[in-house]
Amino acid sequence: MLALMVWLKSFQYLGYFPGLDEVPEPVLAHVRGAPRLSVAVRADVDAGRTSKRYREITRLRLGVKSDKTESRGIAEAAVRAAVQAKDNPADLINVAIEHLVRKRLELPGYSTFR
Repeated sequence: MLALMVWLKSFQYLGYFPGLDEVPEPVLAHVRGAPRLSVAVRADVDAGRTSKRYREITRLRLGVKSDKTESRGIAEAAVRAAVQAKDNPADLINVAIEHLVRKRLELPGYSTFR
């Protein structure tokens, strides 16, 4: 359950699911603290099906959908419109992210924006 709680809180702020091994210990300690879990409790997922189910639960709870085709289309359209006024790649990526967040879509991997 710690993995589910970590993904729920992380997704709220990041817009994507980080690898559980990438989550810093202070974040894990904070999430463990709310339900008063022991320090021995680890944020692990045993099976791929459990991981998939936890991601689906998180998306449903937050009202976000994962549609890579739609995300790419929205990001591309946003960047094409913004390129008329901006030329810095970081600005263009931010425009794409802003549009995806507004549409309640899961953010694609960074490599999509390159």
